[in-house]
Amino acid sequence: MIGEFMSDIPYKSSNLIGIEKKFQPYFDKLVSEFGNDCDIFIRKYDYRRMMAAGIVNRYSNVAITIHFIKGNIPLGDPLNTNLLNKVKNHLISLNPEDLIL
Repeated sequence: MIGEFMSDIPYKSSNLIGIEKKFQPYFDKLVSEFGNDCDIFIRKYDYRRMMAAGIVNRYSNVAITIHFIKGNIPLGDPLNTNLLNKVKNHLISLNPEDLIL
């Protein structure tokens, strides 16, 4: 089990609170890249020591998780070009499995 108190909240810039505000540029970038076909979520779990973006394709229901914080430690450039290409390729592939990055 990943941890207790997992929450997925649909992303809206006006609803950000606390540490989430620091990551608004990342969420906004995901919305601009994938928002036409996907829903973007703020995912928090493991007693809020983990925060990630959830991307869910509205048509295939394939989900991708991109971590921003793991174990209370913010990750360096979580939306680098290589990672975004992995997300794009996974979304257009026929692979039905979810992806965790």
